[in-house]
Amino acid sequence: MKRVICDQRTRFANQTGPRLRRLRYLLNRTAIGFIIGLSLSVPASRGAAPPPASAVPAAWGTIETTPLYLEATTDLLASTPRPDQTPLWYFAVSSPAELRTVLERVGFTEPLLSRLLEPALCKAERGGFVVLLPTEVVIDLPPATRQALYEVLARTPGNPNHEMPLFIPDDLATWLAGTHLSATQKRVWQQLVWRRGHLSAFSDLPVMIKLATSSDEVAAACRAVTRVKTFTARIQPAHGAQDAFLEYWSAGGRNLDALPMLHAIAERTDGPGLDLCHLLPSLARERLYTYPSLSDIIGGRLPDCQWTALNFFAANPQPYFLDGRTSYLELTENYTLIEQTGQLGDLVCFVTRAGVVYHSCIYLADDIVFTKNGVNPLAPWILMKLATVETIYDRGDGSRAVFYRQKPAGRL
Repeated sequence: MKRVICDQRTRFANQTGPRLRRLRYLLNRTAIGFIIGLSLSVPASRGAAPPPASAVPAAWGTIETTPLYLEATTDLLASTPRPDQTPLWYFAVSSPAELRTVLERVGFTEPLLSRLLEPALCKAERGGFVVLLPTEVVIDLPPATRQALYEVLARTPGNPNHEMPLFIPDDLATWLAGTHLSATQKRVWQQLVWRRGHLSAFSDLPVMIKLATSSDEVAAACRAVTRVKTFTARIQPAHGAQDAFLEYWSAGGRNLDALPMLHAIAERTDGPGLDLCHLLPSLARERLYTYPSLSDIIGGRLPDCQWTALNFFAANPQPYFLDGRTSYLELTENYTLIEQTGQLGDLVCFVTRAGVVYHSCIYLADDIVFTKNGVNPLAPWILMKLATVETIYDRGDGSRAVFYRQKPAGRL
């Protein structure tokens, strides 16, 4: 994943007329905006930018993190649809012959190859071909074949479990030890893991459900795929740098609600520190480590990463940040493209080679970001390291991270 500088000649596929501009004006003159389908004019890569750094070294203070895992509760799982129990792969090909070529390229051989291409398992759907998998075929794939195949599926829209798998940042055995999976389930899970960058990835919940021998095993498998690693963070101002600390976390006057706590902690440079959540704007402070609820539904949609990022400093989160066209107008007027992150509230956008933004998160400090990885109700708001988010959203197709900073308040 390359971090690059974007050309300011930002374009959008749909033209925006006076009517939309008036809507945006009426909604909020000073709001920020974004679009998940934004088309950016991105110049050729100039090489990886240096890691994020503060304009004032260590202005945010000293941050100590403690890892923790979040996992959806039984009640939350019960309120969401049960995943499909039939493993399937989707290929954007035009004929069985082309599909055969793809499967051969990733390591399939006879007689399995011919079996998968039989009409009972291979069906023309969605402008391509879907292969319905017997459970034993998925489990018994050689590791090299699974890796090569899943990389292809991850780049092919229509395979959500491979496009956005469960990422396991720890040693697999350590991670499995903290789950409620049975011993048999853990052995199967280990066979199904593949790699995405430096992280382990898992995409085969349907297999685990189909193999389950009890309702407890089904529940354990469903809970395991919601298990995400995050961390708590405690902040301590550096001795003699209280002014820089206050300036950084007040974010140029955008984080005023945190000022009383900021002043309180700035006076204590030798205490136990303070949890980072107390220094965040209200939206992040209220939602950190939580899952969306039914009360969060806006026009039939749940909050996503874009809504989260663009409402970061908002006292009253605005629903229209779920509307791409209105958000696009705000982005072009109220954000500036920057070379790298360095201030609380900087926007980190992940874009394809064509310039389409598919994820956004908010930079906090010390390479820590506030992110919601997915629109579904089982995706919580969490803290992550930017490097980990980059691995998760690196599609291997020239995708990259670009950065925006909100323009100073008080503009016309």
